[in-house]
Amino acid sequence: MNIEQENVYMRLFVQSLEGNVRIWFRELPANSIRNWVELTNIFKNQWGVKKDPLYFLTEFDELKRNFDEPVSKFIKRFNNIYHKIPPNCKIPVATTKSTFSKDFDDDFVVMLRERTSRTLEDMQTNAIEVEAKRVSSTSLKTKEENSN
Repeated sequence: MNIEQENVYMRLFVQSLEGNVRIWFRELPANSIRNWVELTNIFKNQWGVKKDPLYFLTEFDELKRNFDEPVSKFIKRFNNIYHKIPPNCKIPVATTKSTFSKDFDDDFVVMLRERTSRTLEDMQTNAIEVEAKRVSSTSLKTKEENSN
C-alpha cells in the first residue's frame, strides 16, 4: 500500500466510527498514530472481539507441557493462559496447582509434593528447584557411569 492509499484508508476508517468508538478515537493523543498498521493494531486492542471466559477455561484445562520443555518455559505459558481467565471465573488455588502439576512425570510430582507449596507461585518456584535437582542428579550419575 502506498502512502496516499494508506492516508485515504485511515481517513475513511475514522469517518466510519460512531458512538463510544468515535469518542475513544477523538481522545487519543494528537499524531499518536502514524500509519494504517498502527491504527488497526490500536483499534483491535481496544475494540477487538473479547473471547468468552469459557474459551480461556478450556484453553487452561487443555494446557500440556511439551516434551523436554524446561519448567521455566512451561511456567511462562501456564501463567500467560491462567492470567487471561477473568477474575470472576478464576479457579480455586488447589485446582490450579493440580492443573499445573498434572503434566510432570510421577517422580517429579512426588518430589514437588514433598515441598510445601501454599500458593501457585510457591509451587512454581519449587518446580524449578526440583528440575534443577534432577538435572544435577542425572549429570552426576552420568559422570559416575563414565568414570567406571
